[in-house]
Amino acid sequence: MSIQYFHNDERKHNPHNECQSYTAVVDVPPLHELKFAIQEYVNGNQRELSIPAGLTLVHPKDQYCKATGRTEALSKCKTLLWVIKHIRFGFNRSEIELCCIDPSNQLGSIILELSPNRKKPHLIYVTIN
Repeated sequence: MSIQYFHNDERKHNPHNECQSYTAVVDVPPLHELKFAIQEYVNGNQRELSIPAGLTLVHPKDQYCKATGRTEALSKCKTLLWVIKHIRFGFNRSEIELCCIDPSNQLGSIILELSPNRKKPHLIYVTIN
């Protein structure tokens, strides 16, 4: 598995709105594990994936840097159960949206990109509840 980070700064998109920024850390599973889960999903079986992930929320008025967010998110990392919600197949890349099935967690879903040029999945987006 490989640890990957995602930082979302809502203030860039809504400068007049009091939105919350966040940093998420996901220990992305290996490619072969995701391919097996996709195969099961296509065949009609929903397979749960155990993926460690963590999240840290930041108020817009806080003085904050990405390095601090990464450290905090990594310290809050715990193993969660995820299921495939949606798969988008493209010519050069595919995207897999995984949904967290733990209701007590703030993470909503993660989107991973699979590309023929990469040997491992790439974290491209994280949503929160």
